[in-house]
Amino acid sequence: MNIKLKVTIGFLLVWVISSLTMVAGYPEVYSPYSFTVVIPVFLFYGMGVPEALIALIASLPNALLFWASTIPVMRGNAKVSRILIGISGLLMLISIGFLFMSYSYGVQYQGLEHTILIYLFNAILIGVIATVLVKNYRRPTINNSLLYSSLLFSWLGWCALPWLGEMM
Repeated sequence: MNIKLKVTIGFLLVWVISSLTMVAGYPEVYSPYSFTVVIPVFLFYGMGVPEALIALIASLPNALLFWASTIPVMRGNAKVSRILIGISGLLMLISIGFLFMSYSYGVQYQGLEHTILIYLFNAILIGVIATVLVKNYRRPTINNSLLYSSLLFSWLGWCALPWLGEMM
C-alpha cells in the first residue's frame, strides 16, 4: 500500500474517532467530550452550523493536524519529528495534570466508575503511544511513524482532556 493511501486512511480514522467524542450528546464513557473537539463545537454552534454536521466539522482540525504531522513521512522520513515528540509530550503532561485536577469534579458529576474508566482509557492510550514512539526510535519505519501520529491524534480527539465536571 502506498504512503498517500495510508495517510488518507489515517486521516479518515482520526476524523471519525474524533467525531465520536460527542456521539452520546453528553459525557459518557464511550463519548468523553474531548476538549480538542468541544471548543470548536461551541464555536461552530454559535455560527449556526447545523447540529448534524457540527461534530464532523469540529473534528476536522484534529484530522488536519494529523495530516500536517505526516508531511515528513510522505517525503520518506520514517522518524517521528522532534517537534511532534515535544508537542505530544507536552500535551500528555497537560492532559495528566488536567485529569488530576478534575478528579473531584469527575466523581461528583459523572461518577466514580466513569472517572476511573476515562483515566484508564487515557493511561492505556498514553502507554501505547509511548510504546510505539520507543519502537519507532529504535527502528524507524514509515508504518510506525504513521501509527504514532494516528494514535496520538485519535487520543487527542477522542479522550484527551475529557469533560469531567458540570455541564453548561
